[in-house]
Amino acid sequence: MAIFETDTLSFSDILMFWMIVIGVLIGIGTMMVMPERDTVGAIVAIAVGIAGSTVPAVLGSAVGWYRTGDPAGILSSVVGAIVLSCVYLALLMRDLQAAEPPDKHVGR
Repeated sequence: MAIFETDTLSFSDILMFWMIVIGVLIGIGTMMVMPERDTVGAIVAIAVGIAGSTVPAVLGSAVGWYRTGDPAGILSSVVGAIVLSCVYLALLMRDLQAAEPPDKHVGR
């Protein structure tokens, strides 16, 4: 007697897998354009991509905007990951610019 039944995967399980894959790919793309490539930034970029991919699709399905498996859910997954990744990059760039020391040679 098995604790977990793994005979078949449901359609929603497969969609969740693809939403995570989309999030990881967009997170990797975000990581490639980041000004500083460090391990923590890469992990955060991928996590932001996954969150941006899964939240809009799951939320839209729960609210009733579309059913599980509709193309709109996959589209919202891609758009959500891109939008959240862009917001993350904008915040990262703002923080990096604020942390730069002022140029001492200005005005010479």
